[in-house]
Amino acid sequence: MAFLNGTDPSLRQTRTPTVDTFAAGVGFTAGSSTYVTLSVDCGTEASLITTFDGITQHRDTYSYDTSNRRVTFDAAIPTGVSKIECTYTTTIPATTPADGSVTQAKLSGEAVNEAKLQVSNAPTNGYFLSAQSGATGGLTWAAAGGGLQSIQVFTSSGTWTKPSGISKVLVYVIGGGGGGGGSSGSSNVNEAGAGGGGGGCAVELIDVSSISSETVTIGAGGAGGAGDSDGTTGGTSSFGSHCSATGGVGGHKGQSTNNFVEGEPGGAGSGGTYNMTGGPSGPGLGTGSGQGARSGGAGGNSFFGGGARATGVDDWASNGIDATANTGGGGSGALGESGDRTGGVGGSGIIVCEEFA
Repeated sequence: MAFLNGTDPSLRQTRTPTVDTFAAGVGFTAGSSTYVTLSVDCGTEASLITTFDGITQHRDTYSYDTSNRRVTFDAAIPTGVSKIECTYTTTIPATTPADGSVTQAKLSGEAVNEAKLQVSNAPTNGYFLSAQSGATGGLTWAAAGGGLQSIQVFTSSGTWTKPSGISKVLVYVIGGGGGGGGSSGSSNVNEAGAGGGGGGCAVELIDVSSISSETVTIGAGGAGGAGDSDGTTGGTSSFGSHCSATGGVGGHKGQSTNNFVEGEPGGAGSGGTYNMTGGPSGPGLGTGSGQGARSGGAGGNSFFGGGARATGVDDWASNGIDATANTGGGGSGALGESGDRTGGVGGSGIIVCEEFA
């Protein structure tokens, strides 16, 4: 047997190994010892690399016994060797279950269910499992905190009642739209009323932790002016005493001596974090005596839109157009050439309540 004085390239390893180091006089006696004992079973001789003072030894110069973890050399360790290193990777055996040993019944029996988790209540759609306060190992289905839970929309006056679990409500309060101005034209005298202004808007985030209900008031849309009369101003909407929004101003009636009738301003929000003014209405464009293009003024939009369009320029005579209900939009002005015409009705207000946990 001949020990190598060089490195065999075929024995180089790229894996992260376990290294046992043996010093002369401690782990072996140079010139007489014929084996060293590994700290861990390396499994197979093929995974073992042995060096004498850094020089790798051929595998045919030693053998390995798994029963006692000994690396036995076929000759005494040469005199002068001061250190032996045995490098190896251990093998972890994989066990495959026998056919038929894993069944649906066994899987079902080991499944994690609510009883094993000690869940105290029935599941609710959209809830999540949370640790139960004061209970060791117990769980409960709980609502996600802080998120939008529900929305209530009020198109008529009434009472807002707080749902369970709600701590804050974001309200949008819209006043009623103004009614369009009327017209009372005569032969060859074309009058055009102005539109009504849009309702104001207030937006407010309210802490309702200590509130159970609030009075909701919805402003009515202003009436359209009949004949030789102005439209009326829309009603005020409010959410309790927290915030409110006034209605848009009613449109002026048409004038026989003034072809241009100015539009009217919208209502205004108050008490909210954001307070907005409704859109102004369009002017009435008459022709006085004689023919020509003419138009009843368009209704102003609210935060939610809804203002009525202007009456047509080609109409000889036309009542104003009603605004969309529950938008706070203004009604449009009437257009008259012969006889009385009525302005459009303003859209009633609305309150939207977004409710948060």
